[in-house]
Order: sequence, then C-alpha cells, then structure tokens
Amino acid sequence: MDGYLNFSTEGEAAAFLEQCALKCSASFSQKIYRDAFSSERTTRESLEFLKDHFNDFDYRIFPDRIKIAYARCGCDLVKDGFLHSGKMCICSKISLQGNLENVFGKGNASVCMKETILRGNEKCLFEIRIAQLGHKIRRKAMEDSKAVKKFMDGYNCAQAVVFNYAEALALPIDAALKMATGFGAGMGRKQEVCGAVSGGIMVLGSLFGRGEYDAKERQDDVYKKVRFLIDGFAKESGTILCREILDGCDLCTEQGQQRFKEENMKTICCACVDTVVRIMDRIIEGE
Repeated sequence: MDGYLNFSTEGEAAAFLEQCALKCSASFSQKIYRDAFSSERTTRESLEFLKDHFNDFDYRIFPDRIKIAYARCGCDLVKDGFLHSGKMCICSKISLQGNLENVFGKGNASVCMKETILRGNEKCLFEIRIAQLGHKIRRKAMEDSKAVKKFMDGYNCAQAVVFNYAEALALPIDAALKMATGFGAGMGRKQEVCGAVSGGIMVLGSLFGRGEYDAKERQDDVYKKVRFLIDGFAKESGTILCREILDGCDLCTEQGQQRFKEENMKTICCACVDTVVRIMDRIIEGE
C-alpha cells in the first residue's frame, strides 16, 4: 500500500489523509475522548481513562502541556503490515487533533508530533496543549500573585515563594531573599528539585519547624507538611524536578538559556511558583 501512497512531502500526505484520519477518529476514538474528558473528571483522571482504553498508552502532565506516548503504533494498517512509511504518521496527528477539537472546540487544542516509531524512534510521542484543561496556567490569578510578580521582577523561583511569606516569617525581606538565592533553578541551575518547591520547604521549616528547645514532634509535623507539598506539586506538574518540568532544557548552557527565552519557558516557572503558593496556603490554613 505504501507504493500507492507515495507522497513527496508531509503537506501532500496531510491533505490526502485529513479526511481519512477524521473519519477514523469519528468511527472509534472520538467517543472515548469525549467520555474521558467529561466535566466530572480531573485532567489526570481523564488521562487515566484513556490509558485504560488504549494499549501501550502513557502520559506526563506539565504545567502548560501534556505529553502522550504510545509504545507501539496503534494504526491497524501498520500492525497488519500494509504500511511502513513514516510519512503516514501525520494521520495519527490529525486524528488526535480531531479527537481533542471534538471535545474542546476548534482552535482550542494543538498537537505537535515529536517522535514516531515508523521514523525510527522507540515510541510515538505527541505534545498537546489545551486551553481549558485544569493544568493550564491560571493567568488571571497569577497576575494578582505577589510571588509571581516577584519572579517576573527578576528574582528566582525560590526567592519568589519565600518573599510571599516573608512577613509571616517575621524575617527582613532582604534576609529572606538572600537565604533563598541558591535554591533557584533547581539549586544553582543544577535543575534538581524545583526551586519553588525548595522555597516552600524553607517556609514550612521556618513557620512550623523544630527549634533548639522544641519537641521532636514538631519535626515529624513538618515532614508531613513537606510531603503534602511535594505530593501536591508532583500531581499538578508531573514531577518535582526542574529539568523535567522544563523538558530537558539545560540552564547551565548558553543554548539552554536561549531555548528558555525563545520558548518563553518563564511562563512554566510562573505556573510552578503559583502552584507552590496555592498548596502552601492550604497547608498554612490547616487543610
């Protein structure tokens, strides 16, 4: 069949396959996606629903996007040996786009095909962005966030979180910012634990930690609060590691810092700061 569909460019393949892909989507997967993203489900619950219905399906949630991966090609024509050309993979992209737009409306979802098995990769990997999903950056709320504003003023993620609670800590602002400086960008740009999370942990220790004459129970209480912060952040962001949140962008290199600027990854960091502050507020309020 590859011989009959010998396209010279992806554009030609896309034009030919668009209707085919959308028809395939409408006949099978569209209903599954509608059921998955019903209003009763969270983003993670929706993706778990898809994982239950599609073989070899996996996902990762980031603050501004989702990555969907298939360990095996799901196309029946490929599985049955009729197709072998990587040019045909555009069909999967169109089908996925159709599934999402059927749920969220045209123009509210975008799909980027990153890797495909037929092109020599180990898996099929798609990156999707959907305006209405719960993991989306909460732009309006963040505009009013003291921590996010501090981050946008040029301070790092750890400093921004600590600054947000400096008054409650009874610390001079200058001292609070200095204390948090080294934890930014996953500790000195080593991109380990997200600096916003580290800033939150410093605040929890300062507010609830064990001092020289305090009972050991205070230490156990802080550990519990730290776990709550880490687990909540990981649930929303998919990981607590800076390098994974930034999709492998290496901030210790000029190329990585250039990519950070070109792809406007600062918005991802804003979302991380905002997420930590929201979880911290719940902890402090006693939830």
